[in-house]
Amino acid sequence: MPTIIKTDGTELQDISITGNAATATAATNADTVDSYHATEGGADAHVIATDASGNAVVTGNVRHDGNLVSYKGAVSYTGYSYVPLTTVLTSTSWDGDAHSDEAWTKIDLSAVFGAPAGIKAVALSVRVRDSAAWGTGLLYIAFDPNASPAASGDYLTVYAFGGDIRNGSSGVVPCDVNGDIYYTIDASGTNTFDVWMTITGYFI
Repeated sequence: MPTIIKTDGTELQDISITGNAATATAATNADTVDSYHATEGGADAHVIATDASGNAVVTGNVRHDGNLVSYKGAVSYTGYSYVPLTTVLTSTSWDGDAHSDEAWTKIDLSAVFGAPAGIKAVALSVRVRDSAAWGTGLLYIAFDPNASPAASGDYLTVYAFGGDIRNGSSGVVPCDVNGDIYYTIDASGTNTFDVWMTITGYFI
């Protein structure tokens, strides 16, 4: 299926790319994507018109089905689009439920929170409390993209300090290849550690 790019001279208005993009420079406003298709790449060519400096100016949407890769020197860096949520994702499993000590356990973010499958990272807002005496140390929940991380707290750790006083924090946690994350809890006792958690955005 050919990709259609509307263009007014060198100004791109809407782009939809499902493969690799070839770059063409529009010399005058008379140059069109259709003429480039006909003379260079054929009807299925993917074309981006550029200005004299090699810049593409987009006034509409850019749609892509692959990753965003930035090249710096000889190194390529893969990035992802962030989707901020004006309505956070919630779960009845994480709205103040009581926990005991828990080893690293997977949270299926699509099944539990309704996040899209295969997301690359998730922005979490987390609040916790524990009913231990105020000032009790080493009460926490930690998150990681790995089922068996070498250490806790590399990505996001939220501490409770006892006294049933809430403490909160937020952060971004990378996901595993399926778009899921893992957590572990160190509680003071049986069902003493309460957790509230929402997803405020994700990278995809």
